Amino acid sequence: MKEKKVKYDCIFSLGEVCFCANYLNALHLRKFSAPFDWIAGGTFKERVNFLLHRFENYFNKEDFVYHGKREFPEPCDIYYNRRTHIVFNHDFPLNKPFDVTFPRVEGKYIRRIKRLYGFIRQSKTVLMVYMEKAETRSGITSDDELCKLMEKVNHKFRNAHVDLLYIRHNPNMKDGEYDMRRINDYVITAECYDKGENEGEVAVGNFHNVRQIFKNVRCKDNLFHSSSYMIYYWLRKVYKTLYRHKVKNGEEYIRLFGIKIYRRKIEENKE
Repeated sequence: MKEKKVKYDCIFSLGEVCFCANYLNALHLRKFSAPFDWIAGGTFKERVNFLLHRFENYFNKEDFVYHGKREFPEPCDIYYNRRTHIVFNHDFPLNKPFDVTFPRVEGKYIRRIKRLYGFIRQSKTVLMVYMEKAETRSGITSDDELCKLMEKVNHKFRNAHVDLLYIRHNPNMKDGEYDMRRINDYVITAECYDKGENEGEVAVGNFHNVRQIFKNVRCKDNLFHSSSYMIYYWLRKVYKTLYRHKVKNGEEYIRLFGIKIYRRKIEENKE
């Protein structure tokens, strides 16, 4: 795999956190939004089981509890799912009633789940990518267990050959080093030093090191899909340049074309 470029019809992130989807985006390997892209929590094995069982009980309203809020990169309320152990850091608008926002978020994830199964069904080759964050406790150290899980995945999706690229953080490696090997027909493991520039930022990762692992991985495109993705990418970039919405020091700010048009004090969600 280091010498020959490998092309997949479908590539998607299994996590462990958001930087896996971010890296696939930056490498132009992520062509659609999948249900694991922007979430945290849950073990690798739990995530594979969601995939195997069509995300059964994945989004029951009664399982959600308020878990705090975040201000960066976008202001959001955080909710934790007690059944699945998944944390939703990016989906629920800040200080909005849960009963109001839940149906929209639920609908978004239902669409992502259907989209993922649709892409797998239409593909002959699929790559699932899982990147452990530094100091993780939710990964799998046994290659044999990875192989057994991937045999189940390939048994379920018999129309496609599904590979897993499992990337581990190795604190003993030097910056710039990586090791990659294929374990069996379905499992590829890789190791690299994967902390960010700030040693405390364990959830950010190190793109410089990780990108080397993907230098021979490609995602097949058709013209329409590739063009649509690039149009979306640049429109989103322009939108973020013109419009700024942030929360700082207990106040919410909105800037349009660099001009502050809205400011208000916010109250802590006590739900």
